[in-house]
Amino acid sequence: PIAEVHKVLSKALKPGKKKLTAVTFSGGKIKELTASNQGLIEVASREELLFAVAECGFVQLADLLETVAALRSDQRPTALARLYAGFALDQPHLYDLMFSLPLRTWFHSAHGVGPPLRRVVKAAAAAVKNEGPNTGQSRLRVMRIWGLVHGLVGLYRAGAFKARSNRLAIEFIVDAARPLVSTAADD
Repeated sequence: PIAEVHKVLSKALKPGKKKLTAVTFSGGKIKELTASNQGLIEVASREELLFAVAECGFVQLADLLETVAALRSDQRPTALARLYAGFALDQPHLYDLMFSLPLRTWFHSAHGVGPPLRRVVKAAAAAVKNEGPNTGQSRLRVMRIWGLVHGLVGLYRAGAFKARSNRLAIEFIVDAARPLVSTAADD
């Protein structure tokens, strides 16, 4: 049944959809609310549904971050920060769900959240990878940039700093990450 849940959620969570109002969960059933009200699917638990939604989110985030590979290497870390912050602010509830789960537990899993989560990490590492002699520093670079962006997104959403729009908040966040981005090549 989880494959069917993923199929329904993938349609409901397509980029560009503003809200997850197309899907409901009640009594072990997930329902996609369409014009014909078709698509009732059984799920084992609320947790299974949450992980299926998170899996769709990680697939979307991985797809987004993998586009950074097409850029010049000096543009990739900034693009990583911009896309990550943009995803978080464009889909705040999905983002909150994704990063509220025990990801460490599922990172190495061959199913569910594991594969797309590893794609996100791999795309982020590729974005900051140094072609020089210190290529082993990618994980540290990713954690610095990701941690800063994640933290500033949270502070912005909590009202700790204000911006006239999400776009301006993203630019502020990217500017704050620039020292980490510019030193990423030097580590």
